[in-house]
Amino acid sequence: MIQRMRSVTEDTSLRSRDPALSPSTVTDQGRRRLGVPSLGAIVVANMIGAGVFTTSGFALADLGSRGWVMVAWVLGGAVALLGTLCYGALAARL
Repeated sequence: MIQRMRSVTEDTSLRSRDPALSPSTVTDQGRRRLGVPSLGAIVVANMIGAGVFTTSGFALADLGSRGWVMVAWVLGGAVALLGTLCYGALAARL
């Protein structure tokens, strides 16, 4: 049974069929790694997701228009993305 499991995990045809198991996302231990785009999306989603339910009403009251609220959220997302890239660059230097 152990020999069969080794042959399944070492089968490169399985990795070539499933993009999620490509060599760039699977380490030697079989764990998946997250890349810069995935981690950036997670940080931006967490920052925007936490605020969208708590501050949208206040933003609408202050800005007066749904369009301006959307512009503010897009700008906030861009700032969050830039912050993510800065933290990523710092982490890469460590």
